[in-house]
Parts: sequence; C-alpha cells; structure tokens
Amino acid sequence: MKKTYNNDNNTMIMITILFVGLLLGGIFGGLIGYMVSPEKVVTITEIVPGPEKTIYIIDSTNKTTNEDDTNVTLGDTLNGYILEDLYLDEIFSELTLSDRDISKLFDGEIEFDGKDYDAEELIILNNINLDTNNDDMEGNVYLTLKEGSISYLYTFDSLDVSEIGGEDEEYLIFNLLGQEVKVSSWDDDSIVFSQGSEYFMTEGDSITIGENVITLKYVMGGNTDSVYVEVDGIGKEIYEDDVKTVNGIEIRVNMVLASDYKLGMAELLIGDEVEIEAVDGDEYAEDSPFKWIVDGDTATIGVILSEDFDELDEDFNALSVGKKLCLPNDFVCLTYKGAKEEDSEKYTIKGDDEETEIYGKFIINDRESCDDILIRYNVSGDNNYTLWDEDNSYEDDDDAQIFGAIELEDSEYTLSVDNNTGVITFVNADAAYNIVIPFEVSSITVDGISLNKDYDYITNYGVVVSNTEDIDEDLEVALTIPEEQREFTGILA
Repeated sequence: MKKTYNNDNNTMIMITILFVGLLLGGIFGGLIGYMVSPEKVVTITEIVPGPEKTIYIIDSTNKTTNEDDTNVTLGDTLNGYILEDLYLDEIFSELTLSDRDISKLFDGEIEFDGKDYDAEELIILNNINLDTNNDDMEGNVYLTLKEGSISYLYTFDSLDVSEIGGEDEEYLIFNLLGQEVKVSSWDDDSIVFSQGSEYFMTEGDSITIGENVITLKYVMGGNTDSVYVEVDGIGKEIYEDDVKTVNGIEIRVNMVLASDYKLGMAELLIGDEVEIEAVDGDEYAEDSPFKWIVDGDTATIGVILSEDFDELDEDFNALSVGKKLCLPNDFVCLTYKGAKEEDSEKYTIKGDDEETEIYGKFIINDRESCDDILIRYNVSGDNNYTLWDEDNSYEDDDDAQIFGAIELEDSEYTLSVDNNTGVITFVNADAAYNIVIPFEVSSITVDGISLNKDYDYITNYGVVVSNTEDIDEDLEVALTIPEEQREFTGILA
C-alpha cells in the first residue's frame, strides 16, 4: 500500500494536536509502550550457514487476543495474516496477499538508473488442504500442501531488465526475501545478484561476525588490486570484483583502495553465499523445497514451492499443530494453528437385540430437554421401532413416547430412527455429513464410509467418532459433536 505524507502548517491544527496529545498522552504512551516493550521482541543477528537459516528477528509475543480463540496471539494479529475458513472437506482456494495483509511485504518505488519504478511483493496461496484420516495420521488433523501451494513474487512495473549491468555498471538494488541484493545482470530467465553485509575496512582491521573473526591483512595495488583476507587464521588472496570462500565464509571484494603512503582500504561483501545466479525452475538452494521463478519479460523474480507436504515420515512432512513452513530466509512463515475452540457434546449409543439407549442432550416433542433416549422394538406387537424418553417422569407412560425427529441441543444435527428398521441416523441441517448406525449398534457408517479404526476418526464436519474398531463386539460407539462445523486456522507472519 503506497503512502503519501503531507506537511500542514496550520497553527490551529497544531495547537489542537498538542492539546489532545497532552490530554491523552498517558493513554497512548501506555499502549505504545506495551506494543513495543522489550519483553515482547527479541532481536538476534548472526550468520548461520545456509541461505535459508539467517535469523534476524524473533517475535516472542504470547498474549491472546480473544478468550475463545486461544490459538491466535497478539503478535499474529499485529505482524501477520490470519488464515481462516479452513475446513476438512474443502480445498483452500487461491489467495493473494500484499502489504495490506502482511506489513513486511513491500509496495512502493525502487530507484534504478536515475528513475523510479513501481515495485511490489506478493505471496500467493492455493491448493491447501486438511487431512486427518490417513491411517498414518491416526485422527490428528494435519495441514497439507502440494507443489505450487505457496509462491512469492517481486515484480517491477515497466522495468527493462536488459539495462541492468552492462558497461555502465548500473545495478538494481532492492530487498529480496528480506535481504538486500544487488543485481548485476538479468537475461530473460536468469539473474545474477550479490547479497550479504558490506564492510569498509582498513588494512589490519578485524571484525567479528557470529563466531568468525575476519581480518583484512593486506591491501595490494599496482596490477593486482587485490586483498589478502583471513577468517579465523586461514587466508586467501581475492582480486577486486572476485568472490572466494575463505574457511567457509564467502567474501566478495567490491573495491580496493591501495596506497604507497598510508594503510590501504577495501570494501568487502561478506555472507554465506554472496554471489548467486538464479535460473528459472532451478532449486533455490540444496535440499530446499522451493525453486526459482525468474521472468525477464515481466521483470519478476521469486520462488515457488516445489515439493508436496502431504505425508508423514518423509523429507517434507504435512504440518502438525504448531509446525510451520517458511519461505527462504524465514522471510514469511505459514504456521498451522489447529482447530478453533468450539463447544461440543458427547453422545453415547449402546445397543442390543431388544433395545438401544442413547445418552446426550436432546430436545424432544418441541417441549422437553432430555439426556437419555431409549429405542424399543415391538412394544405394541406391531414389529415397529419406537422412541421413548427415559429421563423425564410422566403421569401416563404413553406420554414418554417420542414422535418425529429429535433435535440435538446447541447443534446443527438432528436424530431420527426408522420405524421399520430401527436404523439410527444423525443428520446435519444441510442434509450432509450423515452418520448411520444400525439398531443393534454393530457398525457405523460416516459420510458413506464404514468405519473400523483403531483411533478416533474425525468426520469432515468435525465429529469425533470413538470405539469403531471394537463396535461389533462392544455394541457401543461414541460421537462428540461440535455446535458448528469445526474450523481450522493458520498464520502467515
């Protein structure tokens, strides 16, 4: 989102602002102090081997924003985008996120060769799904992603990439995936850029980066224009505009200033991998789940997920609650937060050949609350199945008989029993997500699937079905039914 700020010299407005500021300063000061208090943010700066593992900021906020949604934190709300409307029976449709959704994404102007170009960072999500009843998952709900489910794009408007580099050495400088890069050439589907931290050092100087001590030992002019650099006592000569790896650290010599009369100086670019050639479709880095997107025609560079995260015990696993998948450099991470808090009620069905009992919370005959229902066979000698209220007392026992469908309290489900077969059906208000149980409770069918699992099965609606493996012996099964279809969330931050 582009922002424009204008100065206003109107004296009255300034006086009003000062008055309001004095009046409310304590309130705003307290709020701002809370939001940026040192206890809430920890900053770590270091070089860690591998281009995907350099860590700069960790948000350690833990305060919850909503008593009902304890899996969403204040830090999530302030710094990221809450991914909602994730359901077990739906594939998450395409979503494009910009700086309006995630504040760290860029939307503004980049200067190149004396001109300003509009530029924008986007993150695109699609084909995200939830899975639970894969036998390896054992009833735990995982977030799964397919190849292409996450992509990151940095696009320049009306930029002719062929003008980058060349004899004039015009470099394009911008922040890619949170790190400053300097592009020296861009040819259609390939790009060359340098990245890392620049240090202007005098001959004999040493700096410490992480656990490494880097020393500029000698600056040599004449025909060489080179330097001799040591990393933890191990050294190499590096020529101007060249890159070498010294004891595991990549160093590029940007500039050499040699002198016969005083100590020489040099500008060094230091990092894990300071010069990179990215080619469209190539792996971002060794063992990375991302590959490069490079398109010179649209002046776009980025990365896209190139692996499936939909199994367990693989190199790239589906996400369990609290786990995350990050873009390179941990620029933005998708964290799976699990199910939203939702009230639910347990219903236990116990059967035999002559009667079946159902325990739970019901509303019967539009008049009574009941927590114990009995299904009887052939009470009147007509070979029918009838429902009876076993919870409340009635003057006439016939009044205890229940007619019609039975509502489940605080639920979108109703309970019905077939008069001829005794088949018990829990039906959702949308006539979907049906649960069917025979009178003797010897089996159970959910959404058309007959269950026999050694773990608690979760239906697409979010109903937890327990004791299906031994149902034919125990003649008993339990359903934990939420008030509404269970929703799951994630956070991008």
